Amino acid sequence: MKIYISGKVTGVKHPEWKFAKTEKYLQSLGHEVLNPVELCRNDLPWKEAMIICLEELKKCNAIYVQPDWEKSRGAKIEISCAEKYGFEIIYG
Repeated sequence: MKIYISGKVTGVKHPEWKFAKTEKYLQSLGHEVLNPVELCRNDLPWKEAMIICLEELKKCNAIYVQPDWEKSRGAKIEISCAEKYGFEIIYG
């Protein structure tokens, strides 16, 4: 299964560490993982980053939602899109 990781990025000191840990966990279960933190440069404006991430989300069949998703506007949008696409939603 190809899984997209969703969670809070903006305002997190080192989001790459949190997302890398989740990525390694999902890979250890045998999944192909799309880590959105690796898709966008740190200096990319939020809107541009979301456009890239949502395009990549379409290539997956599930979304893994990190526990801090409720504090993230972007994660809420990603979850909403995943629901509309009919993806499996896995809450961490």
